[in-house]
Amino acid sequence: MAYFEKIYTTTYPIRINDITGSIPRHVTEKMNSKLTKTFTREEVLKALHQIHPTKAPGPDVIINGETFGHITPTRGIRQGDPLSPYLFLLCAEDKSSVFFSPNAPQETKECILRLLGLMQDSRYNKYLGLPSIIGKSKTQVFAEIKDRVAKKLAGWKGKLLSIGGREILIKAVAQTVLTYTMSCFQLPKTLCIDLENMMCNFWWGQKDKEHKIAWVSWKKMCKSKLHGGIGFRDLQVFNLAMLAKQGWRILTNPDSLVARVFKASTFHMMIFSTLKKAVAPSYAWQSIHNSLEVIRKGTRWRVGNGRKIHIWEDKWLPTPTTFKVISPPSDFGDFPIVSSLIDEDTKWWKADIVYSLFLPFEANTILSIPLSYNLPEDSLIWTDLSHPIRDPVDIVLDIIVRGNSHDMEILFAIA
Repeated sequence: MAYFEKIYTTTYPIRINDITGSIPRHVTEKMNSKLTKTFTREEVLKALHQIHPTKAPGPDVIINGETFGHITPTRGIRQGDPLSPYLFLLCAEDKSSVFFSPNAPQETKECILRLLGLMQDSRYNKYLGLPSIIGKSKTQVFAEIKDRVAKKLAGWKGKLLSIGGREILIKAVAQTVLTYTMSCFQLPKTLCIDLENMMCNFWWGQKDKEHKIAWVSWKKMCKSKLHGGIGFRDLQVFNLAMLAKQGWRILTNPDSLVARVFKASTFHMMIFSTLKKAVAPSYAWQSIHNSLEVIRKGTRWRVGNGRKIHIWEDKWLPTPTTFKVISPPSDFGDFPIVSSLIDEDTKWWKADIVYSLFLPFEANTILSIPLSYNLPEDSLIWTDLSHPIRDPVDIVLDIIVRGNSHDMEILFAIA
């Protein structure tokens, strides 16, 4: 501390002006006056317009020409959250621009732009590193991902790396690059195969583009080390697992913002067995929907008020074989749900209706299901918890290949 006090404390020299006056000046008086003058409104607007539209200029926000103070987030999702890309893709919202469908009439565009005032007609190719618009050619849209992985692998090929070094680089870098994209979209199967081939060639010591013999199949190396593999990710399975995790969040948090947006734009009732791709679904919802089979095979419903459970199609009975009703379907309205079997006044089952619709043993099983007097919301629970803990990717692989489900709560981080 004494050292800095000494060098930064003045000794009050008496001829300081003579010394500074003898130093030649590079900034003239004219230049100095220009640099110190007050900024004009035009200069400020010009600087703001040079900032990228997805970046914030500072703690203050300008909305319709009015300045607002410091904003502190207190609820909702933030940038970087796995669900944030869906809000952008579904709402097509930006701070200063809006884009339209190619089929929108020009008159409609102009009318909307006049109503929005400062909004501009713009279309951004990416948001948070993900494509904001996905066309018919999925391979072309996600081609950049392949290029990014190829560049990373190419930079390492010329280096002398041990087997352990190549393993760490593949797991920690090459496969990690894909995680965020895979949690939002389902990558094309051909792209996943190409990426795995690139990683496989790097693993076996490819230096340029020469062919290397793979002494062990990539599928075997994707098994955990406990089962004789290396622990690499099967990209298609991992992609399905990440999307299923997003689907689980939507199903278990129906009041979340992203769930309400999907519900308004894609499906109108949160009935698990009827969640479909809709007529013209967004690719985000289409990707999540393709992963719902993972959840369907590993879960069943716990009856609360019965408003989300389809009588004949959902799994809701405590029968470990199928968990579904095996009685012949009866005419019980256009959309039979379990709530129609519950008396809201007595908070118990309508025994006469249950015995008339189901086989005797199944009717007794239904009447043995306890109901809470408060009739809470129905909830999904995992069905098979008797097996030891296993790798989440292996769990999804079992569901895809063998139709089994083991400890699915490990995959979705459920206590």
